[in-house]
Amino acid sequence: MLLLDMNGIQVSTGSACDSRSMAASPALSAIGMSKRDIHSCIRMTFSGRETKQELDYVCEKLKSCVEDLRELSTL
Repeated sequence: MLLLDMNGIQVSTGSACDSRSMAASPALSAIGMSKRDIHSCIRMTFSGRETKQELDYVCEKLKSCVEDLRELSTL
């Protein structure tokens, strides 16, 4: 989340309606996700007015951030 924020992309780690809770998301639990995976999720909200260039930027930065985090976890 912080890496994306440093690239100008705001995301959340929880649902909009339950932002103060550390409990696992009931919606993600209902589809069978493990608590570990649920706590690794981010939520992204789109307006529908994003340009292709903006979406390409988000995809590029998201991929880069995931690669960076995976590299750190192998150290």
